Amino acid sequence: MASQAKKDSDVTELGTAEVVPIDAGDRLLPAASEQTFEAHSVLEEYGDRAGRLLGGAACSIGCAYSEIQARLADVSGRIRSRSNRIAGNVQYEAQTLMRERPFHLLAAAAIGAFAAGVALRIWRSRS
Repeated sequence: MASQAKKDSDVTELGTAEVVPIDAGDRLLPAASEQTFEAHSVLEEYGDRAGRLLGGAACSIGCAYSEIQARLADVSGRIRSRSNRIAGNVQYEAQTLMRERPFHLLAAAAIGAFAAGVALRIWRSRS
């Protein structure tokens, strides 16, 4: 009996440790093929999720790009028509001024030239 007890347990510095034999039927870990299959299925699931998310993001980006493009076209059309209208008004006012008051226009040009000459003279005298 003493030899049997020595066989089933080993004595260590801390005390007695019992040796429990493990046979093939009592596997604690799944077999390698089961682990590989589980890992493969988990990776496929994550891949599918990532694909759906990226597909949704691509659709969202495409829709946002189309909307921005449409808005920019609308805004640029408004700006173009408004600037054409302003340019037409300025041209009409300039023609009216030339027809009705040509001397006022010549006087304004002479005063502008005189002011530019004085400013240049002052600038050159400082350097």
